[in-house]
Amino acid sequence: MQTLTAPVLLCGQCGGRSVSVVRGEEFLITSLELAEA
Repeated sequence: MQTLTAPVLLCGQCGGRSVSVVRGEEFLITSLELAEA
């Protein structure tokens, strides 16, 4: 299992990882896995 320390942001058009958040407060979660504690 991998734990993220920061969100991984991808460009919605090209899939690139060199992105910056310039405005807005919302985001779309496309996948979520939860582990039992």
